Amino acid sequence: MKKRNIGKRICIGIGVILVLLVVLYILFVNFIQKKAELLEQEFSHIEEVSQRETIDYDRVYYYTNRTVLDGTFGEIERATKNYIRDVYQEVEGLDAIINSSDFQNLLTVPVILEDGPLFVESQAYVEQTRKDLEKKKEAMIALLEEDKIMEYYSDVHGIFSDLIREELKASVLSDFQSTKEEIENMMAMLDDYLVLISNTMSFLTENKDSWELEGEYISFATDELYNTYEAFITRINDLSYQLNSI
Repeated sequence: MKKRNIGKRICIGIGVILVLLVVLYILFVNFIQKKAELLEQEFSHIEEVSQRETIDYDRVYYYTNRTVLDGTFGEIERATKNYIRDVYQEVEGLDAIINSSDFQNLLTVPVILEDGPLFVESQAYVEQTRKDLEKKKEAMIALLEEDKIMEYYSDVHGIFSDLIREELKASVLSDFQSTKEEIENMMAMLDDYLVLISNTMSFLTENKDSWELEGEYISFATDELYNTYEAFITRINDLSYQLNSI
């Protein structure tokens, strides 16, 4: 599978900027425009480094770890940046998994030579990675829940807390439902991809005496085995294409 910054797509989908706009709206419309402008500048920096071809996570964390406002406005800034940081940490972890050499090199010639025909290490890796991706999915979806978002604003009280919750309900949460579905679909595709890889390795293990590696190709003892293997590879390539198109 081609390396892909899927985390960037998820960040866009999660709508981090929507949450920021809620806070900016509250500050602009109801309170002091100068402070809102300072906060807007901070978030524009984060947005800029997020829109690069590859997310610059170090710069994201640089901006999310600093505070430019004080008092109640500083609490709102800190809460919002903590939320942004946690979102990006989750998607950075996802990017790290799918762009790792172990993930990228499944069923490649070097792996077949080293780990085949039993594929003990590769099968164990696939099993663990499926579990890790399931945890990532749950964590990312949890970040889209109203109560979870409001936990970040637990130190913000009074009218500000009420306004944030009201604006989340009015402007953000309805959009997050489709984002949850998008994340679930994307993660299901990744899981399907790994299951296909695992099934292909199992097929090679079950028929270990009926194939051999010749250069970059596998030669099978019968046409039937060859056709079965090619069917696996076609499905894997189709899923890989779909994932690379995200």
